[in-house]
Amino acid sequence: MRRLVQILEGDADTKTPTLFRTTGLWHLFPEQSEASHRSLISRAKDFGFISQVCRGFLKNELTSGDEQWYLFHLADLLRPHCFNYVSLESALAIHDQNETSFNKTVSFITTGRSNRIRCNGLGTLEFVHSSTPIELQRRGLEYDDTRKAWIASRDIALNDMVRHRRNPSF
Repeated sequence: MRRLVQILEGDADTKTPTLFRTTGLWHLFPEQSEASHRSLISRAKDFGFISQVCRGFLKNELTSGDEQWYLFHLADLLRPHCFNYVSLESALAIHDQNETSFNKTVSFITTGRSNRIRCNGLGTLEFVHSSTPIELQRRGLEYDDTRKAWIASRDIALNDMVRHRRNPSF
């Protein structure tokens, strides 16, 4: 447990919020059995060093960050082989720069499967499948360095809302 806390505190020194896979701990402690790993994770959760964000992902509680940042980062970790961009109501909220209009759901258009994933205490990730070719999807998208995600322009977001039968009167 002491070694895990030292690793988590090392992450806290970087001032970067950290999410990691539960399988990542297996690589840090290869000498331990599966039961030992489960016990270590359980004790670290009980002491408040880590928390489970969603199935298979943990959050380092010794670091701090914006809840939105965690959701955007988690989307990358959940769908590494799919092209995702923020659209629909989430993109409109970002363009309006009205944080009160940002609810705790971030909507992505994806080349992968549609799904809604609830992330304990952080909010919900919504993935909406689109069969539009990636070349056509990339038009009108801008990369946001703070969120580390592609964001649809206002026009693209409105078009996506119509195409996916959402109420465009946001």
